[in-house]
Amino acid sequence: MAERNGATFLEVALSFVVGAIVGAAVALLYAPASGRETRRYLREKAESLRDKAELAVEQAKSRVRRVKRAIAEEAPMAAESATDVED
Repeated sequence: MAERNGATFLEVALSFVVGAIVGAAVALLYAPASGRETRRYLREKAESLRDKAELAVEQAKSRVRRVKRAIAEEAPMAAESATDVED
């Protein structure tokens, strides 16, 4: 199988989540706010993270659909080639 140079979707998603958590923690440590402001900030960040995660899931689903479609298109030709080799 061909080796890929890029990161996998899971690696990118995990990196994003870890970065978001670290960023939120650093922000809270260096810019303390009232409890109400902190809760609002965390809620907004959680909503933003959820939206980005939903988008990433939709993009992954779209990629899977494209790959399935490509496989379905190539399968008959591969089967025909295999039959030609057997003969």
